[in-house]
Amino acid sequence: MRPHRQQAMERKARTQSSKALQKGLGILRKFAYEKENWGPREIARSLNISKSSALRVLQTLKNENFLSPAETDGKYCIGPELWRMGAVLNRKINLVTISEPILRRYVGEVNETMYLFTYSKSQLTFDMTVECTHSLRYHLKIGVPYDIQVGAAGKVILASLPSEKVKRIFSSLRKDHKVNVDELKRKVQTVKVTGYSFTVGERVKGIIGFSAPVYGSNNVFLGGVLLTMPEVRYEQKYHKPYADLVKRCAGEIAFVMGSKEPQALQLKK
Repeated sequence: MRPHRQQAMERKARTQSSKALQKGLGILRKFAYEKENWGPREIARSLNISKSSALRVLQTLKNENFLSPAETDGKYCIGPELWRMGAVLNRKINLVTISEPILRRYVGEVNETMYLFTYSKSQLTFDMTVECTHSLRYHLKIGVPYDIQVGAAGKVILASLPSEKVKRIFSSLRKDHKVNVDELKRKVQTVKVTGYSFTVGERVKGIIGFSAPVYGSNNVFLGGVLLTMPEVRYEQKYHKPYADLVKRCAGEIAFVMGSKEPQALQLKK
């Protein structure tokens, strides 16, 4: 009986440790994602645990410097160790590195080529691609600047930048008589409403593009994702699934990069 009793005790200990860890992670998420200061009673109510249990975990996190006493009596705030870990991880975060496995998974769903793009110093560039297995596919050059007035990616950028900057871009484009600025504005407004961009043959004849924006922490626009395919493989019945796919993909990358709001709501109104 002793071995069985010992095994039962070990299982119970592991279960208790697992539950304590879950509570600790749940508490840290509250501090990271919701607000800076929490008291034991608030934590207990929010996580549906007892006040004594919440206090024990809070004290443990404080002892390890993940939390610190707040100026408000009886409450806690983020501690130096958690700030330090965040700073270290932030230095290691790379949008391309984060996005590559996510894009690869979504390309696996539809077998169409996808790109990650960014906008910096008034230039659109494609930074990484995951290609489909079809022999007929469209290639965009990595690291080469592209115009933002054509193509699905460009419209996502125009829908996501601050309004004053977009006004300056439109003003500059009006000097180019090849660009119908009023029509471009209407298309950009559609992107703001739907949360994604769809184009047919704008940059290259016969190429379809679906694109959605990626935001980071503090609602900062980071770039976006683009799905491309030849028009001969496109069917109208797949429009919504493709649109939903690029938004899900962009949203997943945004979540990892620190965004907390739904992508469609983050476009600059």
